[in-house]
Amino acid sequence: MRFEESPGLVVDNALSIGFLCLDPYMPLKFFVSVVRWEIRRASRLALAGLIVEIPEVKGFPPPDVMARKDMVIAWAESAHGDAFEQIGRAARDARLRLAIVAPEEYIDRDLIGLKIAAIHGLTACIVTTEQAAIAWMKVVNRQSTSP
Repeated sequence: MRFEESPGLVVDNALSIGFLCLDPYMPLKFFVSVVRWEIRRASRLALAGLIVEIPEVKGFPPPDVMARKDMVIAWAESAHGDAFEQIGRAARDARLRLAIVAPEEYIDRDLIGLKIAAIHGLTACIVTTEQAAIAWMKVVNRQSTSP
């Protein structure tokens, strides 16, 4: 992991991706808020994607369906931004993608959260490793730039 020396948002300019590693003891409410804030920040930086890593979770149990729904809707709203940001984003043709790296037991096998995110216009994935998140990000970014 790349976070031992510098916590917080780390930007990989070559990939145009932000990386964020979160405190495993963070309660769910703060997790959702911090990710929401960092999605907006990554959008303002015109990043193609944000990878949020919480490889160990000790601050909350796996969210239920309603909590997953609320969290991804909040994140989708942040990814869309306000009207002023939308004008700038349309000009850049940028749409932020979100990858979450979490323990296996936090991944709903039915991927309900991802389905809800897609309905609300947020391209997202949840995986167990940073490498898988980077690989997914490269694929979706390549797909969005091909004719």
